[in-house]
Amino acid sequence: MPMRYYIVITTGWTFSAEAFLGRLRMRWPLVQIEKLSTSQTHTFQDFEFPMDRSVLYGSVELLGKGLTIDSGALEDCAEFAHWCRALIPPSEKVVFCHESMAIDFLLEPGMTPAEIAQAMRA
Repeated sequence: MPMRYYIVITTGWTFSAEAFLGRLRMRWPLVQIEKLSTSQTHTFQDFEFPMDRSVLYGSVELLGKGLTIDSGALEDCAEFAHWCRALIPPSEKVVFCHESMAIDFLLEPGMTPAEIAQAMRA
């Protein structure tokens, strides 16, 4: 069963999902923007793209409060989380967590992909 991770902005700051998807296309030109999906409380725009070790599947919450990573190699998920964190102002608090909350840490602005991967393994 794939791991589902969340990148959640816990302050009141939000981003434009449209602008995020534009930046995603610039960084990973092979990204495929998929259908909208909904949960009980949120609407997401799904996406997928090849990375070095896997195909990363994820979604962006349309209100701009967070993202999900639905599957991908751990190192690719860490690289993507690092890239996402760089798009968010350093003053904003961002949490990286697993859906079971077995993994839950602050995604600090200066963290490297290797440090994020290490925290994911903890």
